[in-house]
Amino acid sequence: MLCSKCKGCLQTEAYLNTAQASHSLAHHQTYQSLEQAIDAGCYICNRFWEALSAQEHVLLSSTVGEGVEPSGAYCSIESVQHYLISTSLDDGKSYGHPGCYLLQVAYNKPAIITCFRASFLLEPVECANTNLARQSLAQSTQSPETLSLAKDWVRECTAHHERCKRPVGEKPWYPTRLLSFDLPEASIVRLLETNQITPVGQYMTLTHRWGPVDHIILTKETYPQLLEGLPLSTLPQLFRDAVSICRHLGVGYIWIDSLCIFQGNDSIGDWQHEALLMKNVYSNSFCNISAADTPNCSQSIFNSRDPRLLNPQVVELTLCGEGSAKITERFVLSDYRFWKSEVSDALVNKRGWVLQERFLAPRILHFSKRQLIWECCEKDAAEVYPDGLPLALSTSSDARFKQMDSSDYAGRVDRYRYREADGNSAPHLLWLRIVELYTASALTVPSDKLIACSGIAKRVAEIVQDDYVAGMWRRYLEGELLWMVQGNHQPGRWTRPREYRAPSWSWASIDGPITPGEPRIQDSLITVEDYHLDYWTSDKTAAIRGGWLRLRGVLKKTTLARKSSTPGGGYYWDMMLDNERVNVLEDASPGNTEPRVMLDILQEDFKEENTKGLLFSMCARSKTGDGRGIYILLLRWLKERREPFAVSALPMPGVKR
Repeated sequence: MLCSKCKGCLQTEAYLNTAQASHSLAHHQTYQSLEQAIDAGCYICNRFWEALSAQEHVLLSSTVGEGVEPSGAYCSIESVQHYLISTSLDDGKSYGHPGCYLLQVAYNKPAIITCFRASFLLEPVECANTNLARQSLAQSTQSPETLSLAKDWVRECTAHHERCKRPVGEKPWYPTRLLSFDLPEASIVRLLETNQITPVGQYMTLTHRWGPVDHIILTKETYPQLLEGLPLSTLPQLFRDAVSICRHLGVGYIWIDSLCIFQGNDSIGDWQHEALLMKNVYSNSFCNISAADTPNCSQSIFNSRDPRLLNPQVVELTLCGEGSAKITERFVLSDYRFWKSEVSDALVNKRGWVLQERFLAPRILHFSKRQLIWECCEKDAAEVYPDGLPLALSTSSDARFKQMDSSDYAGRVDRYRYREADGNSAPHLLWLRIVELYTASALTVPSDKLIACSGIAKRVAEIVQDDYVAGMWRRYLEGELLWMVQGNHQPGRWTRPREYRAPSWSWASIDGPITPGEPRIQDSLITVEDYHLDYWTSDKTAAIRGGWLRLRGVLKKTTLARKSSTPGGGYYWDMMLDNERVNVLEDASPGNTEPRVMLDILQEDFKEENTKGLLFSMCARSKTGDGRGIYILLLRWLKERREPFAVSALPMPGVKR
């Protein structure tokens, strides 16, 4: 159902004149009004609330907001003293969906431009490939209907999906250890050493958040006990649920990291050995079970839910036809960011290691907090879309990596963000999106930075047919070196680990979200002449001991002087190259003449570097046309090492000297 405010936004005739592509409408003006709509089961308001952060929940719920004047969704509301919500209804043609509309809901805050938090696609009923006559969903993801649907997806995939099938005649591969249980009861779970007893049949894997470790794990002390076998009832609830899912699918083995890899400081060798096998562990599994929103092992993978909040809604829009004629048409309203809200933003997918698990497993059952979701190489589906995601929702996300064909991915990638990438670089664009998501996730052990994505790197290497260079690729290395930290520079958001992990010119040397450099070398002003990396093992996608890079370009002496603070907590800088001040052309950046300096790590000043002459710059890329400017690598000379290292990439629109 939809609340009166949401219906009002959609039923305002004047806003759907075809001569005007976008319209902004007032929505809930008080938290009390929004709360009532959420409790009543409004589809739009509930999706909007779920999209807000915990901090935004607190801020929004603590405001009174009585008597707030309506605000458009595109304007700054610096003068507004309260928090409020507004919507924007846009013509879908500009988003690649002609004949559709896009409803966006914004959370407005004082002193900033409004930010859209939820988006909904309105497709004509006759065009929407959605089964509107399906039965209502059960109130739990543990229902027989849900598990039966999982079985149907698996059966369809194994029987009909050519891209998901294992090559004919390929010899089965098994992890070093598996948990084994008899079917169908599975009352006893045993640890199996596969080099001693060869498994018969497929195995599954479990992706989950650990939480507090208050359950049995594999150690030298528990090893005999696990070999002998434990009652299933002694395992934590999440593990019991995972075994139950395996049983339902007729699979008698499962791989769980804490029970199949020796844990503890006295077992580092086993962990290092097993970590390098992750590509094989997940890519050879039958199916991965993702406990998407289960906070720890003691809680269930299954969730209760309100079925009213899941199904897309059918709404009516009154459109302005020819002359003064009014036409009422029916549309299906769906969560446009469905994949992001249900999968990408799930708790478990904030862990760095999990991206690799998602990427490599041939099939995944995502047990999210609202519904069960299916992901394989040929189909993405959900309980509300059992026959597959509608095309419009399927193409709205470039964070779905199962469809590994580079041409498929190139059609989904955000071409605006990478509009200047090399036309032949589609597989490399896939890697850039992976890096972007990976660096925004968390790692419990920072030294795992390269190891936790080594399995993905191995798979991507097979596609791009290129040499892997500390998280980048040799073919476009000049472009990929121009990575930058994301967003405004806030103290503490980016850190560099004390222990060496990667060369400073690699994004892997930084803890924090980054924007990768584009796979483009046509307008490069630098040339990578040579590089060398030393590894801890023979695996060139794993941990690095040291390395260097030899660049050819024009090197200029540089000084940076702090000018003023930015609203985001960083600084504006005066920059001098060979004693000449760097300015930005007024028409390229109205009201701002300082170059945009994106330091890897926030630094208060460069007084010491300026005095000792330790800073240098190298113009690395020249952009023409829209967004013209120069990218400059800022380098600091480490005299004790007798070598420079890159501090940051500086995108400078319309730089003049």
